[in-house]
Amino acid sequence: MLKRIFLWFTEHLNELIVGLLFTIIIYYLYDCKDDIFTKDDISKYIMPLVVLFGIFLTWFQFIFNKYNLKKEAAINYFPRPLELERIESEIDKVINFWSASESLDTPIVKLMLGKSITKVEYQVIWEKLSIDIKIDIIRKIKLCDNSPVNIDTLPYEQKYNVLIESIYVDTRRKLNGYLNQIEGYCLAINNGNIDSNAAKKLYAHKFKYHFKKAQGYIDMVRIDKQDKRLYIEFERVLDKWKD
Repeated sequence: MLKRIFLWFTEHLNELIVGLLFTIIIYYLYDCKDDIFTKDDISKYIMPLVVLFGIFLTWFQFIFNKYNLKKEAAINYFPRPLELERIESEIDKVINFWSASESLDTPIVKLMLGKSITKVEYQVIWEKLSIDIKIDIIRKIKLCDNSPVNIDTLPYEQKYNVLIESIYVDTRRKLNGYLNQIEGYCLAINNGNIDSNAAKKLYAHKFKYHFKKAQGYIDMVRIDKQDKRLYIEFERVLDKWKD
C-alpha cells in the first residue's frame, strides 16, 4: 500500500507542487483579505488576481490535455495488433511461446542463447517443432546429401542440429525484439508518458502472461549478461499492477 502511494506521488509530483503553490497563494490572500482588499486599494489587485486565475485555468487545461494524451498513448504507443500478431505467430511456430501453458524450458532457452545441449534434449526439441519446420529442415539436409525425402516419417537425426540451432537463434532475435518492445512501453509507463490505469486495462493480463512465459529466458539472460536490470521496467510495471 505504501509503495503504491509513493509511486502515485512520484508520477504526479509536478502537479502536486503547482497545486500546493496555488493553494498557498489563495490561502494567503484569504488570510490577509482585510489588509489587501480595502476600498482604496482593491483596484490595484484586480488585474493581478485575474492574471493569477488565468494562469491557474491554463495549468488546469494543460493537466487535462496531458492526461488525455497519456491515455491516447496507452493505445497508440504499442505496435498495431496485426503487426504484433505476425511476430507472435513467427515466435510461436518455433517455441510454442503462446500455445504451451508452461514457461520456456531450459533446453529451449539454452539453444536460443547458443549454449550446448544433449542429444536427448535435441530429440525433445525436435518433437516440439511444427511439421512444416521439420519438413523444411529435412529437405534442406537431404538436398545436400542427395538422399530421398520421405515426409511420411519425420524421425530426428543428429545432422539436423545445425539447422535447428540456426532456427532457434533467429527466434531469439525475434523474441528479444518483442520483449524490448514491451520493455520500451513499460519504460514509458514508469516515466509517466503513458497513463498506467489505461495501459493496465488494455494489457495487464497479456503482460503478466508473457513475463511468466519468458521468465526462464529472462533469468538466464540476466545471468549471462550479469545485469539484473534487464527487463526491469517490465517487471516494475507488473509489480505496480498487482491487485
